[in-house]
Amino acid sequence: MRFRFLCGLMAALVTVGALVRPIAEPDEGRYAEAGRAMVASGDWLLPRQNGQIYPDKPAGIYWLMAPFLALFGNTGLAPRLPALLAYLGLIVLLVGWERRRGQGDWGWTAAWIAAACP
Repeated sequence: MRFRFLCGLMAALVTVGALVRPIAEPDEGRYAEAGRAMVASGDWLLPRQNGQIYPDKPAGIYWLMAPFLALFGNTGLAPRLPALLAYLGLIVLLVGWERRRGQGDWGWTAAWIAAACP
């Protein structure tokens, strides 16, 4: 019961933080635009920005963003969902690892530190 409650609390705190904070310019906006351009053009192979191929990062992050942008549109949360889900998975893994091993509170401490990072 305590495990689920605390994981839910951490997940809620991180999700609210992602919902309230606007897209940070210039980087977050640039990455979201590349994913949005994939959806708009239908070219899911190469990320583009302003019609030009955007090879600055591996395309995997844009491939992960594009379906959420297609589902939820141009919201502040859609391009952040892949990273948010990975972040929540990290918290669950940290706490679950500590719980499984039953040694001290280092898993909870690490999970709270991870949840407190912006």
